[in-house]
Amino acid sequence: PETRLSATLDSTMLAVKQGVLFVRVHDVKENRAVINLQNNNLKYKKIKPELHMNKIILKDFEVKACHGCNPEEKTNPQRFLFTAEVFYDFSQAAKNDDLTKTISYSDVKKTLKSFCENNCFDLIETLATRSAEVLLKKYH
Repeated sequence: PETRLSATLDSTMLAVKQGVLFVRVHDVKENRAVINLQNNNLKYKKIKPELHMNKIILKDFEVKACHGCNPEEKTNPQRFLFTAEVFYDFSQAAKNDDLTKTISYSDVKKTLKSFCENNCFDLIETLATRSAEVLLKKYH
């Protein structure tokens, strides 16, 4: 078990370093600590983005939906937590105080919630990948 956790933490750190958006793990607390550490390290190594770039952050956004391979998972909604960063150029919205040139935190949440509730996947990896694709397609 100790070796498994160490290998999982190493894999998680490498995945985050490579830009992976989602990881599926059993040892959530330990892996979250590694992800936070790795993200902090990467922030110090990056060149500061231009001021007009910004992001919307969803942290532990809860969605109840039916995903999984067991029959009860397909009929009884389960709790899924999403953490995501949506990068967007807000410069035109800020320059002209124009709501039509921005995206809202609420809209991002509604998009993710609707997608999760209106689809059913056997694998959580599929749910994570397709959710990311939906957000990228709509807000990129």
